[in-house]
Amino acid sequence: MNINQFYWLEDCIPAITVQLNLEDSYFKQHGYVEKRLLDGDYEGIEFPVVFIHYYGRRWEDILGVGWPPLYVISEKIKNILEMNNLTGWKTFPVEVLDKRKRKMEGYYGMTITGKCGPVDNSKSEIVPYTQNRYVLGQKAYKGCYVGLDKWDGSDFFIPEEASWLIGSQKVVDVFKENQIKRLKPVNLADVERWIVDLEKDEEQDSSEEKGQSELS
Repeated sequence: MNINQFYWLEDCIPAITVQLNLEDSYFKQHGYVEKRLLDGDYEGIEFPVVFIHYYGRRWEDILGVGWPPLYVISEKIKNILEMNNLTGWKTFPVEVLDKRKRKMEGYYGMTITGKCGPVDNSKSEIVPYTQNRYVLGQKAYKGCYVGLDKWDGSDFFIPEEASWLIGSQKVVDVFKENQIKRLKPVNLADVERWIVDLEKDEEQDSSEEKGQSELS
């Protein structure tokens, strides 16, 4: 088992597509809950969770709720995932409102239940960044080495201490067959992640190595 068999599901959001936010009154009552909904930590959360149209004009089968990768999916997507026996996800009740506060029926919140171990940056190659013209040529980690030793075998999963949505080859095949294009699969071996503070990362790695050598 290696990272070449798995994919980061990159959010390819066209500007025209509707984006959602937590409705103001719900947000004031419950605070920042997006990460908890993504992870399935529902304690104290009241359902249905209320989301409102933030921007965009085209209603699609997968709608984003900003960061982390929390999505609202249509009945069509839910049925596709179920019929293909994809694992590592479940739904929660939502109420989706347009800008006039009218209900948009047939949507579900999507929690990711699948897990794996944390990302190990020490295994990545450091290369010039090529994916974003604003930081082109700056340092980046090439390859996203998620902790497959702790992977629970789910098709959808999220690494410990991260909020990256990862999918199996089966997910990629199902998406391709059903022309699901909102989430673009990028092989984990090809993923580039811009290093915001390389010196800090190197100092941390150095101190960890020093601590390990002192213990031994």
